[in-house]
Amino acid sequence: MDRLSVREYELLMKAARLKAVDREHRIHQQAYANFKVKAMRKNGKHKMKPVYTEFKKFYDYEAEIEKVNGKKEDPFAGVKAFLKQKGGAVNA
Repeated sequence: MDRLSVREYELLMKAARLKAVDREHRIHQQAYANFKVKAMRKNGKHKMKPVYTEFKKFYDYEAEIEKVNGKKEDPFAGVKAFLKQKGGAVNA
């Protein structure tokens, strides 16, 4: 006979409710991503252009895989790129 105690039943119900919350969280994340990827910015007086012209600019799959695999990323890469763009000196 497979019977649950009251405590086991309560835990199973709590787990089911938490699973539903996680599912709703993923749905809301997807909705936000859909909104974000459709974002536009002004390009001239009456023109608009997409913020993300390529999917890779929105989500870099390869970079995320490298993070998971433990390849170290330079924490100052953004600063170096900014300085290089502005013409500042960068010691690599």
